[in-house]
Amino acid sequence: MWAPLQLTDGQTVDGPQNLRVSTVVQVREVAPTGPADATWQTPVFSGTGVTPGQPATLTIGTAGEVHVLLENPTEPSDGQFSLLKDVTGPGEPLLAPGTVFPVTYSYPGQPGGAQPVNLTNGTPWSSPALPTGTVVTVTEGAPTGGLPNGASWVTPSLEIDGVDTPNGATFTIGADSRVAVVVDNPTDVTPSEVPWAAGGVAAVMLLLGAGIVILAGWRRRTRSGH
Repeated sequence: MWAPLQLTDGQTVDGPQNLRVSTVVQVREVAPTGPADATWQTPVFSGTGVTPGQPATLTIGTAGEVHVLLENPTEPSDGQFSLLKDVTGPGEPLLAPGTVFPVTYSYPGQPGGAQPVNLTNGTPWSSPALPTGTVVTVTEGAPTGGLPNGASWVTPSLEIDGVDTPNGATFTIGADSRVAVVVDNPTDVTPSEVPWAAGGVAAVMLLLGAGIVILAGWRRRTRSGH
């Protein structure tokens, strides 16, 4: 029969008392829960006369109390982040298909330093698993190309889990979660002259039966040296 004991970190509690000599006792731990940013490893029992395992075993002797130490190793949980390129503004319909946007991400102790990611508009990308607590920086260089003459790029920015932040902002990886990062690339278009209709006639209205004809027109003035 298993008798429950409740323990907190660093606490010492007394087990069953007045057991007969040579009584074999088994000790096991129910899988703990929480905290959210840790993964529990196999518990380790130790002590004089204690045979490790899950459950561990010990035999009551004539020496009196048997002291059992229970250790709970933990490992940080992993998380991820995703990147999504979003081109916006009046120049977005003019974007050349397949235009590539180089973005880099980095974090302290990253093997090989900052890593490049090539994004295309509207196509998501997922990072490898990263330990909980990792602080990641995402940066996009000023984009070039992809737009025709008359259209231009505006300063890129980031949207991290729905919150607008400057380009080059940082965020922290959470346990068993995914941080959603949208790389926003606004565009602008320079207005161009729209020529009038050939011959300068913009509109003609004819009122039949009344014998009235109204002609509305404009002529584009041409410059000359005369």
